Amino acid sequence: MSAQPRRQPRRTPNFLRFLVTGAVLGLIVGALVGVFGEDVPNYDTGTEVAYLAAFGLFIGLGVAGLVAVGLDAWLRRRSGD
Repeated sequence: MSAQPRRQPRRTPNFLRFLVTGAVLGLIVGALVGVFGEDVPNYDTGTEVAYLAAFGLFIGLGVAGLVAVGLDAWLRRRSGD
């Protein structure tokens, strides 16, 4: 009876954590741009912050998703699967 070598499970990124982190960072960056950026005519500061925070949230979510997928592909290729 030959002993089979133990194979370690493949490491994968936690997609939910990547997406939540990206969304929160995007939200914060968008809000900071809204607060400290130039004033936009016809919008008050609260509306400007809300729009830019929402835009930042979606951009951060997309970038974090792309990073997580790229990291998963790199780890898959590195492990030989």
